[in-house]
Amino acid sequence: MFSSVFSNKVTVTLQPNWPLIYRGEKITVRCEIQGGGDTEWTYEWRTPSSHTPPSHSEYRISSVTLSHSGSYWCRGRKDLFSSTEWSDVIRLTVSSDKPRASLTADTTVIPAGGRVTLTCSVDPSSGWKYDWYRDNKLSEPLNTHDADFHTTGQISVSQGGVYSCRGGRGDPVYYTEKSQEVRIDAIGDSSFPVWLIVGLVCGIVLIVLLLLLYRCRQSMGDISLDAEDAENGEPQDVTYSSIELKNIGKKHKHREPAETSAYSDIKKRPADNRPLYAQVNINTKEKAKKKKGKSAPAATDDSVYSEVKNPGTAFGL
Repeated sequence: MFSSVFSNKVTVTLQPNWPLIYRGEKITVRCEIQGGGDTEWTYEWRTPSSHTPPSHSEYRISSVTLSHSGSYWCRGRKDLFSSTEWSDVIRLTVSSDKPRASLTADTTVIPAGGRVTLTCSVDPSSGWKYDWYRDNKLSEPLNTHDADFHTTGQISVSQGGVYSCRGGRGDPVYYTEKSQEVRIDAIGDSSFPVWLIVGLVCGIVLIVLLLLLYRCRQSMGDISLDAEDAENGEPQDVTYSSIELKNIGKKHKHREPAETSAYSDIKKRPADNRPLYAQVNINTKEKAKKKKGKSAPAATDDSVYSEVKNPGTAFGL
């Protein structure tokens, strides 16, 4: 006896049709016969594993494993002697690694009155929906009162904290690993590192105080010099000049030339408009000769004061 082949086209599809399936997800392989009408078909399957599919149009795998990876195809059979052609092959790819969500932020500091946008993603990004968490409260996902939800995988927040996310898809929901944590600081919140601002302000204040102390020490130095001058009655920096003076005049018969020395004290002062005086001490010694009934005049110490108009040039100073 000869078998007959129906011309009906047969296709195999995956539900959901994701390019990569992760171990533990639920998947359905479906065989569809076009133009079959009310015909009662019995389905035959070819699979890469030792699992025996049922004889109906759907092959449901509640938790896929690596053994389910491979090619699938099917056909419909009317009876033992008539069937359709085999369908085209569809390949199922199963990954043993559980995916991990990735979280990014456009900035980590919320400006005053502003918001920060967070983006959660899983690669490949087929069919994922995302749950958002703050401060490791995995049992309390964020809702519309906590954040503004935009497109899938993106929200904006105005409250500081430690944020994370994870992806989920399918029914029952298959969850990815939780993303890395991202800390978001809000200006004015207790979570913001206030010590950074305090340290900056303290540094500026310290610099200003050091400058004021330096100026104060300079001023105190000038005042102490003036006070010491007033207390001692003589300048701090004194230059002594010895000036040999000769007697000018006629020699007396009974008096020898006198030996005269002059010393001047000149205080070096900063240039100003105050007058500067020089003290000149004159010491005269004469050899006394005895005369009848008369004695020689005693040695004298005389002081002469003179105003010095230009201390910078006096005595070559």
